[in-house]
Amino acid sequence: LSGDQRYLYAALRNTYNVADLAVNHADFTMHFHNYWNMISVTYHRFRGLVLAYLETGDRYLLQTAEGVAHQFLSLHRSNWPRRTVGRGCYPVLGFLSLYDYTGDHRYLNFAREVLHDLAATQRPDGDMGQEAGIGLYGECNNVGGHWPTAGLNFEVMVEYLLRAGSDPVVEDMMRKVADWTVERQGEDGSWRGGYPLITAYVVKNLLCAGLLLREPRYFKAIKRTVRWFLAARQSFGTHAYTVLKNFPFYEAFIWGAQLTEDGVQLEPLPILAGVDTPSEVSTPWGKLILRLKNEGRGTIFSTSSEEDFLVRVVLPGSRVHIREGGIP
Repeated sequence: LSGDQRYLYAALRNTYNVADLAVNHADFTMHFHNYWNMISVTYHRFRGLVLAYLETGDRYLLQTAEGVAHQFLSLHRSNWPRRTVGRGCYPVLGFLSLYDYTGDHRYLNFAREVLHDLAATQRPDGDMGQEAGIGLYGECNNVGGHWPTAGLNFEVMVEYLLRAGSDPVVEDMMRKVADWTVERQGEDGSWRGGYPLITAYVVKNLLCAGLLLREPRYFKAIKRTVRWFLAARQSFGTHAYTVLKNFPFYEAFIWGAQLTEDGVQLEPLPILAGVDTPSEVSTPWGKLILRLKNEGRGTIFSTSSEEDFLVRVVLPGSRVHIREGGIP
């Protein structure tokens, strides 16, 4: 987003450290933090290797990611059944990235398998538990009510459904964990006393859950969260990045901007409006400045740009044009 090459250098340096040192290239297990004789199912996280491959074209990174992917699936299967999967499903994000960029449907099937196992361990109230399996993360973490775990699981469900489309098992699980999450929001919009990691997951996950499940009260929870974060972000210190990283995702879904043959089409979500802060959409004709604001019982959309091109605004879900015309 920034175009600053220093961030790319730092990310690639970290990624090669993971590929060279954290991965055991004899069997493609990943070492658990600094414990060279210990592994953890949940820490077989390899999505960054796939993304670094896209930046560099280095097949070593892709091949390492594929090796870790198969090793993770083997570890998961060898520890099934178990009472809790929890955030042991988080490496599924790596499967989804491999599916995105290799087109191999096996990886989408692997993701479905792990998520259906996750659903089988969900508590009746929607809680996902922490995790349990081999190694350090065993019985000591076989507990419920863990906020970061709920966020990790939730994100995996969202990312899977955005690719797979309909899956009744995962949709039902996601609705339960979304309800479990919303029920625990504070009156001021915060989550568990302002824990920033929770806010990072909530903004993205509830937004997608609201779209996929057509549940407006999830949008209302996000709106309260964003207002609270903007007012309290100074108190987060360095943890603020965990929230800010999802704001581009949040903003993209607010506007639903798509490039057409003759201009830009917008499908904004009026329920998310409230703070009159401009957004920018990059187009072949330059930047398109957008504003969305609720006033009374109506919503005002305003746009501006330096060039003249066609902008269509479509009411979400109805495909009904509510405005069409050139931008002066």
